[in-house]
Amino acid sequence: MKIRNLLGAYAVKRDIVFSTRVCENIEKGKYPGAYIFLPKKGIETKRPVTGLDFASLYPSLIMTYNLSPEKFILNSKDADITRKNGNTLHEISFPFNKRDIHAWCVRHDNQLEKKGLYPIVLKDLFNKRVELKTRLASLGKKKEQLGKVISSAKERGKRIPESLNLEYSSIYFDHDYLDSKQRALKVYMNTFYGKQKTQNLQSFFANWLEELLQQENSALILSQNS
Repeated sequence: MKIRNLLGAYAVKRDIVFSTRVCENIEKGKYPGAYIFLPKKGIETKRPVTGLDFASLYPSLIMTYNLSPEKFILNSKDADITRKNGNTLHEISFPFNKRDIHAWCVRHDNQLEKKGLYPIVLKDLFNKRVELKTRLASLGKKKEQLGKVISSAKERGKRIPESLNLEYSSIYFDHDYLDSKQRALKVYMNTFYGKQKTQNLQSFFANWLEELLQQENSALILSQNS
């Protein structure tokens, strides 16, 4: 609901109106994909594992390929007409319910007037988060420096000036406040592609994967001993 309200606020500015009625008879099925788990440190010492993390991967893909409902084309005839009108299209194809789904989306070619509603909202949220994280980095350094000064004074048994305590408390509060805001923006961005809904499945799959690995290791030990 919050995402819908946010999109609605941006849509009005672009003279776009959309229905809030819940669609019925939606075809259900499974999509190909994977869930990425964070690595457990120390689980493998002989062959260290490194992770490659893309910053805001899925929101970045939505912004790059202009993935927005009003920019989608669902049949080849309309795609040909749109292409002949000078638009660049990105073709999408994936298996769903034992058949291949084909669609196209209009690329924005870095032109603001061609950008869809989703990419515009995400770009705005992304820029706001970058700005907050820049301010966080600066406050973080100040907080760390003051923390070291206060800790050093305590270790030497010296009296800590009230002004220093007040300054540290103020910086700590501002840092915590900005961090909460940037985390809220991250949740907004992630909710665009449903990440928050998949978090509930993490513990289930983690336990299942651990049991599977234990079974494979047991089978390997038995085969070596036989």
